Amino acid sequence: MSILSKSNSKNNLQQKISELESKNRELLGKITSIENVFYKQKGVFNDFTIDSVLRLLSSGYLIYNFNNQELFLSPSLEELFEGCLSDKEIGFENILNNAHSDDKPILAELFALPKTSKKKTNGQFRLIPKIKENKEIKYFNWIGIYSKSEQDDNILICAIKEITKETKQLKDLLRSKEKAEESDNIKTIFLYNISHNIRTPMNSILGFAELLSLTDPGPEKRKEFISVIKKQSKNLLQLIDDVAEIAKYESGTLTITKSKCNLNL
Repeated sequence: MSILSKSNSKNNLQQKISELESKNRELLGKITSIENVFYKQKGVFNDFTIDSVLRLLSSGYLIYNFNNQELFLSPSLEELFEGCLSDKEIGFENILNNAHSDDKPILAELFALPKTSKKKTNGQFRLIPKIKENKEIKYFNWIGIYSKSEQDDNILICAIKEITKETKQLKDLLRSKEKAEESDNIKTIFLYNISHNIRTPMNSILGFAELLSLTDPGPEKRKEFISVIKKQSKNLLQLIDDVAEIAKYESGTLTITKSKCNLNL
């Protein structure tokens, strides 16, 4: 390779490096400008309580410029959204397209200039992963404000936090609560039926015992009364045994005994 060729290659490389450095400076300038706007507007969040805002800001935030439709996501928010956005070029349409169908209207409203004088916004939304196998839907909540930039552009600033884990735990607790309430209702019905079934033989036993103690029914009637008392006593004992078996089943101490039986009987 000639000296002239080497010199040209070196100049081309230097030119590309300069172009990249220039683009990086421009990009960093934009990010710094947007972040400055964000931090100047943080005081507007005071009504949401400092604790809730700091908790959300620790997860991520976005800034949307309505005038040029530019969307900026903090690096931490990009990580939270990872796997849920279809295209490399991030825009509010990208978030909207990958949102749960039930949440698209509320997101469309979020990324639209408010028709009223409202400044604050908050809510929840879900994003669906691009690869649905073995991946659960991600849940997020936001706290945001509508404001003006230094260039008098209309902007939206949102602090966003992922709440997938908390939502799943809440759903599990609600399911457990429903199962506990269902179990409690079943036990209430069971106890009512048991009370009724115990009362029937007990009334027979007490009634015929009272007849035997107050009157002299004669040998035949006495024998009949005693037979009824014995039969109802056996029914009562069988009922008590059944309740005991159910209690053993629920406690896991039930034992199964194998024995021969005649199927023809």
